[in-house]
Amino acid sequence: MSLNWDARKAENWDALEWEKKQSLIFSCIPVGIGEITEANHEEWYSRYRQWYIANGWDDPYLTLADVRNGIGLSTNVFPKETDAKFRKKIAGIVERKAQAIVAEALRQEKEAANGGADQEATA
Repeated sequence: MSLNWDARKAENWDALEWEKKQSLIFSCIPVGIGEITEANHEEWYSRYRQWYIANGWDDPYLTLADVRNGIGLSTNVFPKETDAKFRKKIAGIVERKAQAIVAEALRQEKEAANGGADQEATA
């Protein structure tokens, strides 16, 4: 399915660089909200930041000012993802990352306990 978008109602759209515009458009997918409005732009940005934090990224590309400049953008990401579904998605990201960290710690412990024998056997 293609991602369709329309920024004709975004009065400050021209204030954004093309890369910021693209980020607003494509971020509607993980954010789970297909339009940016005066009423929901703070929620949209909050979800964007949660998604960023859950993925372990340090510096979010978009600012709240960018999102305000995108008010009026609409996409075919609908219906709006419920808060419960969004929280479950974010929790799933965090859980998978934690499991990967634990698995790596266990692998390193096993390797240390074997005195590096695993590495020597494959070398």
